[in-house]
Amino acid sequence: MTGRQVSFYLTPLDQSELEARLHAAAEIFFIEGCSNQARPQQLADATVADMGKTPLRIYLVRPEDMASVVFRFVEDQQVWLVDDLRSPVIEFDRCYFARDLLRRGRLYYVPKYYREDGVFVSKSADFLAWSDGLLKVARKSLTKIGNDYIGRQALAWKANHKNAVLSV
Repeated sequence: MTGRQVSFYLTPLDQSELEARLHAAAEIFFIEGCSNQARPQQLADATVADMGKTPLRIYLVRPEDMASVVFRFVEDQQVWLVDDLRSPVIEFDRCYFARDLLRRGRLYYVPKYYREDGVFVSKSADFLAWSDGLLKVARKSLTKIGNDYIGRQALAWKANHKNAVLSV
């Protein structure tokens, strides 16, 4: 089960710009990855409200797939988590950004998986086209550095801060 992804370094402004490009390319909803309910909790946008306290993992979902999002219950924590293996979602790990540190984020999804009964399942062709399209938008919107990508503001931040650290 090989997933598809694009990894990147984004400041909050870069993230807002990427979010606008994603919205321009396709209809998307952002949902929380962790909830006290077994149903999608929609977010107004992808903004990190409180860096260091707000969970950085959220998901992108097509409006028509909202009812198909699968959750699994984590007994120890008494929370429901999006099951990104079986759900038609794109994982969005937002970047942690603080003074001299910018951690890598990513967009990631799994196109095929094995069900519990051992059957190999492919997600819908519409979902795959939508997902590939959004990853392509991200790649075209950012500058490639090695195997990753970086936003315009993150690139300037890195160049202008002698203690700047890009971290995984």
